[in-house]
Amino acid sequence: MHIGAAVIVVRPGSPEHVLLVREGCSNTEIGKEEGMLSLPAGHSEASELPSETAVREAYEETGYRIRILHRLEGEYGDENTQGQVFVGEIISTEPKGPIGDDIAAILWAELSQVLCGQYGSLRPQMVAPLTAYRDQFLPDSG
Repeated sequence: MHIGAAVIVVRPGSPEHVLLVREGCSNTEIGKEEGMLSLPAGHSEASELPSETAVREAYEETGYRIRILHRLEGEYGDENTQGQVFVGEIISTEPKGPIGDDIAAILWAELSQVLCGQYGSLRPQMVAPLTAYRDQFLPDSG
């Protein structure tokens, strides 16, 4: 079992907009398909706290430096990964861009439109955390 983390990065001054990544490759073991939308997420490295994983993954996948604001209740994952989900905000103004072939693009998206599929397919493991974020932090939009 892997330990992992994901982060919901919110746009400054606009908490209904979240930063997503568009997958650049497929990995059926973790339910990832090329072109699918996801939160910045990944497995923890040795002795890394889940919150540190979330900060690192956000930087590696989006180029943005972030800070953690909250931890969402509950966990996400599949049969191979147990993860925590955090809410974060950007502390750097300019991204350096996605790293590597595993990310095709980064985009800001309105959460309600993401959840109803207007931006395309969302990794199944990310639906529950995004819904929990909406219900906890944007109660008038549910």
